[in-house]
Amino acid sequence: MKKLFMPYYILIVTLGLLIITNELMFKKIHFELSTTSIIILIMAIISETIYYYFTKNTSVTLSSSIIIFSTMELPFLSVIGVVLCFVIFGRISGVLRKELKQVVDMKWLFNSASFVITAKFSSLVLQKLDFKYLSNVDQVIVIFGLCMCYVLLNFILTYTVISLSTGENAFKDQMFSEFLVFSFYTIMFTSLLWFGYSSYGDISLLFLAVLIIPLQRSIVMQSKLSEITQRLIEDSLTSAYNRQYFDDLIYEKLAKKMEFSLIFLDMDKFKSINDTYGHLTGDEVLMDLVSKIKSFLRKDDCIVRYGGDEFCIVTYDNAFGEILMTLLRKNKSHFILDTGGNTINYSFTMSLVSYDGQGPETYRNIMKQADANMYERKRVS
Repeated sequence: MKKLFMPYYILIVTLGLLIITNELMFKKIHFELSTTSIIILIMAIISETIYYYFTKNTSVTLSSSIIIFSTMELPFLSVIGVVLCFVIFGRISGVLRKELKQVVDMKWLFNSASFVITAKFSSLVLQKLDFKYLSNVDQVIVIFGLCMCYVLLNFILTYTVISLSTGENAFKDQMFSEFLVFSFYTIMFTSLLWFGYSSYGDISLLFLAVLIIPLQRSIVMQSKLSEITQRLIEDSLTSAYNRQYFDDLIYEKLAKKMEFSLIFLDMDKFKSINDTYGHLTGDEVLMDLVSKIKSFLRKDDCIVRYGGDEFCIVTYDNAFGEILMTLLRKNKSHFILDTGGNTINYSFTMSLVSYDGQGPETYRNIMKQADANMYERKRVS
């Protein structure tokens, strides 16, 4: 898969350059430096700077909405100017924060080219439909459909290059939810810009800039807070929950007398894996274990890295705890990791503790019972 990365990269960058060249050489140059274009450019630069400065959550960037709106109101050459300017300023923000080493690199070229391609797509659609001459109802329908198609094209371009560069499938399960969130914000902001401008002109853009940019910053900060909160309760290596989250969860369930099952899981001969293949491979084994176990869990169940190579699985009812133990035992042969030319078959021992929500119980007793059950399992295995 990685062999296709460079041909794909060259294709996208070349296509972007051809679009720009076509506008410069084969069409009448029409670069508009109007009040509208200046306001749009300033909005784009501020928005992209906020995006790079605070978060990398694509759902809260205004770039897509600003590009789509620009293609509605500006000559395409002006749109290209807006695109290149806000991408450069965004990258400068990344350099100033020392998250990026340089402004112009392969990623910048790809991002700029993909923005130009999606902008050209939007422009062609709007021209084909004679957007400005449509009724308000039809314009709403076109904006909705165009935003969805724009986001889809953007996702395809981006996730394809990620897949080809890493050699792994980046089109993950949660991509659909990300697509919906990104589309929602793009539709909302594009609609505000278009209908505000069509009703009140440049004054509305200034008003919306004052309204939307703080709104974006608020959304960004909320997103950043969510990211920080998630980091506080997650194990950074495996993305399982961490010990602090586990302790709080068990104490809460015991205090509220909520039924739950606890599967205590300990890797077998994990030290020999580290000694034979190295600690980095050992880390990959732990990540693979968590990933595979998550595929068996329901929405409200969770897996926790209790410490080292020990994990706990918490289910919200006792019946499923028994079922899950059986499922994991039956599927032990699937816990195999192919990495670095090596095939590693790894195994684990499990013990089960259940709390029925009846009567008092303590965290200490629950964990002592889990330890005792684990010791017995290890002894007889």
